[in-house]
Amino acid sequence: MSKINSLRRLVVGVVAAALAATAAPASAAPEPPQLVVVLSYQVDPELHGCTGEAEFRNSVVKQLGYDPFRSEAEHRVVAEVSETESGIEGRLVWADSNGNPEGERRLSSQGHDCGAFLRNMAFAIAVQIQLMSSTESDSSTNTAPASPVTPPPPPPKPAPAVRPTPKPAATARKWSLALGAGPIAELGVVPSLAEGFRLFAAARGSALSLELSPEVTLPVKLRRADGTGFSATSYAATLVPCARRSRLAVCAVGMLGVLAVRGFGVDDARSPSSIVAKAGLRLAFDQPLSRHWALGAHADGTRTLTPRTVLLNEVPVWTTPKLGLMVGIDLAVLLP
Repeated sequence: MSKINSLRRLVVGVVAAALAATAAPASAAPEPPQLVVVLSYQVDPELHGCTGEAEFRNSVVKQLGYDPFRSEAEHRVVAEVSETESGIEGRLVWADSNGNPEGERRLSSQGHDCGAFLRNMAFAIAVQIQLMSSTESDSSTNTAPASPVTPPPPPPKPAPAVRPTPKPAATARKWSLALGAGPIAELGVVPSLAEGFRLFAAARGSALSLELSPEVTLPVKLRRADGTGFSATSYAATLVPCARRSRLAVCAVGMLGVLAVRGFGVDDARSPSSIVAKAGLRLAFDQPLSRHWALGAHADGTRTLTPRTVLLNEVPVWTTPKLGLMVGIDLAVLLP
């Protein structure tokens, strides 16, 4: 009888061990799947300080702990970065492998630090991948069959067609209007350094601009030892087309104006005026103060195309120089 009891205890122990070994792997929770995506990286070539695509991908990899990027995947993300008048703008567009939209997110910055902006964009991609991975993991858990029997694998899906990356439209650049005013100082249009004032209106894009400005200088006197002399002032309109790069601009300058002269201490006092034309180059710099205000500075080097000579008692006393220089400071309001 003792032998039969011993045999029974042995059988029960073997069965219990087998059940424990079978139940252990079934209770282990499966690890969530690692989501993979296809990345299209598009950065405006006019932006400075931006990281390359390899560094951008590596930033996402460091935050996720694995490389989510593949040449073929069930999800696609397009990362676009462009320059605006007020800073930097970015867009993340998500779609499935068939091109059906899955979501879009826009980011913007009023600064011009492209490297920091791309780090924030990489963080946004990493967060979205984690959210999508968690959502797909929860969906697969909720729909899992109660039977422990593993269903047969589905037939292989055909490889999705790789669509060409769309190129950014060349007409996406925005133009804005700027109005402003500021003091000027000019040499070469009257006998000595002349102070003045100007108004301007400019149409500005990211690479080009066109400005029109009326200008006036205060009267400047030239007095001779014998008490004779004259005062001169100028009125002009200037057209300035520019090539721009970030905050700097190189411009052509065309000026057409009137030089007004009034003699004093002479036998026959007259107030003649004559047309003056100049052409030259301008260097300009803009510093944004806010979204709608900017401070600017410029320097013009010009050549006189219509030299003039002033006569006193039929004697020439002054001739306009061949070369001139004008500097100015502007305060502008930026209109959308």
